[in-house]
Amino acid sequence: MTRDRFTELYRPFARVLAGYARNLTHNRADAEDLVQGTLLKAWAARARFVEGTNFRAWLCTIMRHEFMDRERVRRDRVHIMRGYIGAGSVQPPAQEPALEYKRLIAAIRSLKPRFRQAIELQLYELSYRDCADILGCAEGTAKSRVSRARAALAAKIDSATRHQRKGKPWRVQDVNAN
Repeated sequence: MTRDRFTELYRPFARVLAGYARNLTHNRADAEDLVQGTLLKAWAARARFVEGTNFRAWLCTIMRHEFMDRERVRRDRVHIMRGYIGAGSVQPPAQEPALEYKRLIAAIRSLKPRFRQAIELQLYELSYRDCADILGCAEGTAKSRVSRARAALAAKIDSATRHQRKGKPWRVQDVNAN
């Protein structure tokens, strides 16, 4: 595959990739790095891409794997740093999240990875078939994961709302406990 052909295939999906990276990383700079890393890996593996197949799904799969690799490295670094810093010196933030958007994001982050990834892909209005290609599962499995993720989110948000109505402030720990 030539550089021009690769660029031609990539351009229509540039915004989707950037959005997906931003959703995975929750940080603009990290998202840009993730997109760049994904494109470098895709370019290096371009000989394995089969013309006529779903290029967007192929790129998103590479991105998801790249993200998981980076997260593994980051977790290892955090674990090592905690040994140097000491667990008692890190204090949780004093303020409580007040916006419903933050509650939704916390609830999405607390989902198991297979459900979180499915619902995040649906947020980008990808078809179930594209989601299934990216996740590496059957279309029915992708539909099931999205459905279960929606049900879990509804339950977590409902639980957090009930805590708030009883006069208890909502906390991220409440959503993660369910």
